[in-house]
Amino acid sequence: MSGDQARAIALTILAGFDRHYGLFRYNAQQAKAAFERGDAAAAFKLFKPLAEEGDASAQFWLGQMYDLGKGVQQNISEAVRYLSLSAASGSSLGQNNLGGLYRDGKGVPRDFARAQQWFTESASQGNGAAMYNLGLMYELGHGTRQDAIDGHLEISRRCRAAGVDTLVVFDTHWLVNANYHINCAPHFKGTYTS
Repeated sequence: MSGDQARAIALTILAGFDRHYGLFRYNAQQAKAAFERGDAAAAFKLFKPLAEEGDASAQFWLGQMYDLGKGVQQNISEAVRYLSLSAASGSSLGQNNLGGLYRDGKGVPRDFARAQQWFTESASQGNGAAMYNLGLMYELGHGTRQDAIDGHLEISRRCRAAGVDTLVVFDTHWLVNANYHINCAPHFKGTYTS
């Protein structure tokens, strides 16, 4: 094969690759737009082939749709399957929502350790909902008393790292349970009002 023939074949392959992934991106945008305008059935039809090709975002959306019964009959087993694929592919949304299924025992046996694992993975990518879910697990005692204290400290650390200088806690119950009562912890710095 000559050099010109090899270049022609390579360009043909690249052009097909670009067309395929350009169409892939277009279909994902169309699917999200359909979902946002309330046409969940159309969104499902567009997300399905993308999810089957391994798109983590489309897998997340299908997991959500199966979980909620939007655009498709509710099927928790399929929700778990697609959210698991999405989470394993690194989607912070998939990780957070899969963590929620494990925390709640929805479609899977309740497993706080696995829920914590997925929330932690998602939170490490900056997912605020996962950070909240992780803190909530500690607050509700889905761990040890030390976990509650560590959860509070972790929330503080992440807030500082994100440049947050003020944190408002509307439910101080967890501060009391973590041995940080508003009026009796001189070693705990901050301004508290109730």
